[in-house]
Amino acid sequence: RNAAAIKVGIIAGFIGKENGIIYRYEVIYIIEFNAGRPVVKLIKITKISYILDFIVIFIKVGYMYDNLFSALAGIDLQQVGEKAMKGDVDAQNELADYYATGDGKKFPPNMELALKWWGEAAKRGSAKAMTQIAICMFSGTGTVRDVPGASALWSEAAKRGEPNAQYFLGVAYCNGLGVLRDYPTAAFWWDKAAKQGHARAQNNLAFAYARGEGVDRDLNKAFELWKKSAEQGNLVAQTYLGLCYFTGDGVQPDPMKAVAIWTNAAEHGNMESRRYLGVAYLTGKGITRDRNRALQCFEVAAASGDKEAQKMADELRLDLSVEKNISDKNKEKK
Repeated sequence: RNAAAIKVGIIAGFIGKENGIIYRYEVIYIIEFNAGRPVVKLIKITKISYILDFIVIFIKVGYMYDNLFSALAGIDLQQVGEKAMKGDVDAQNELADYYATGDGKKFPPNMELALKWWGEAAKRGSAKAMTQIAICMFSGTGTVRDVPGASALWSEAAKRGEPNAQYFLGVAYCNGLGVLRDYPTAAFWWDKAAKQGHARAQNNLAFAYARGEGVDRDLNKAFELWKKSAEQGNLVAQTYLGLCYFTGDGVQPDPMKAVAIWTNAAEHGNMESRRYLGVAYLTGKGITRDRNRALQCFEVAAASGDKEAQKMADELRLDLSVEKNISDKNKEKK
């Protein structure tokens, strides 16, 4: 309605080169239309490393400059990009993570660029980068699926001390993924990672000790490993730590502590803990006996696909129904 109030914000980009490094230059300016005549006002010129993935042209009526770079307030892309171009391994990994996660889901992941920068870091011996590339190879994310190749790369990174690689290599040996199944070797690598505080490796190694797979059966060690993993928030470990306290495997029985642990894990979405909490209500062990609460726990767990919980729910529902019918008949007789 008022032509004098119309403003158009523009970012225009062009390519240049300095000291052998290619840059993109972005010029930000506003055009005001006053009585039909444009007036150009320069706002800012920004030099950005060309490896960064920015929008070249953006036009929006009523654009406010302060909102333009609000999305770029996290990682300093220009600084990180320049370091990565110069061969800084940490910067290359950071840049790869940025593209792989979409900067915390702010934009769709760009796995091509992520793999490019992990590749550059891996060439310089980065075990972290090797591990991430192997994960992509294993799942076929951004590259051709290659399970044996992924296991080989995890092996190289594991030998360099990378705990995530040691964990994944253990999983590969445990399940025969790209390598021959070998429980002792799986336990060996989980032990390496567990000693570095890797929660999932601690959890898996605990199962190995509890079952005697690849190691001598030792319930005390299983308990200690589940405890360490559970303290880091691993919900599966919390479930089995609670079971140890409930049954007394590897530790003095403490049903009340078991119930407290299962309640916490269940509230965080672990349905196996929800089922075991139902068992506690059903038996009255560690908590006041309440079969209706037990049924609720079984039904919630069953709704998530827990077949054992479904079986328990069906049996308890039948028992409660039979008892109710008997009670109703006794009342009629009176």
